[in-house]
Amino acid sequence: MTDRMFTNDEGKEFTFSEILRDTIDQPQCIGGERGQHVVTLRDIEICECFVRGMLDAATDYSGKSEMLNWGHLCDIIYKVQWRKDFDPIAIVQYASCHMEKVLGIFPNVPELTENERPIEIKDDKP
Repeated sequence: MTDRMFTNDEGKEFTFSEILRDTIDQPQCIGGERGQHVVTLRDIEICECFVRGMLDAATDYSGKSEMLNWGHLCDIIYKVQWRKDFDPIAIVQYASCHMEKVLGIFPNVPELTENERPIEIKDDKP
């Protein structure tokens, strides 16, 4: 299979592999720390993480759902007072974090040391 060619706004051609080359060693990519873990979740674990994400994102149980077992989670989900202004995407984000904890890869990026500084993004456009 040949690598597909792309053209940018300036007319320069490049391949998909060239795009990936810039991100291949970042922690969140397949070649990084996170991508080195090949594990699976059972359906019940996925459901449990999703319910925990719902409770963390849309109720006053934020951060407390980890102390509850599956039976308590299933009971509380019908009794809890849901927030009216919760962010639906937060449910997915919280659920993903719970899945990463189950997989043993949370937090999935290494901690910054004192010598490291945040990357400065410079806009080359005038």
